[in-house]
Amino acid sequence: MATELTPTERLIRDFLLQEILYHRQLADLGPKDMLLKDKLLDSIGVLQTVTFCEGAFDISIPETELRPDHFETIRTIAQLVERHLSQKRVTQ
Repeated sequence: MATELTPTERLIRDFLLQEILYHRQLADLGPKDMLLKDKLLDSIGVLQTVTFCEGAFDISIPETELRPDHFETIRTIAQLVERHLSQKRVTQ
């Protein structure tokens, strides 16, 4: 994989490969690969990813944030997580 992953992206990517995309050969899945457009992630997969991110990063993602543009790529999911982590730090 040519593009380096952030720690957040790596954790999300590992989750997707092990829990959702385990039946596919996607060792080269990168942070900008289109998950929804390429039908790698469906609505159930999005909900599983949200549940994982909320638990792994100790954040809460409100329903208003469950928009397709937040789940297009590993990078956009990581950006969503990072936003919520930043908000959490500010309120603590």
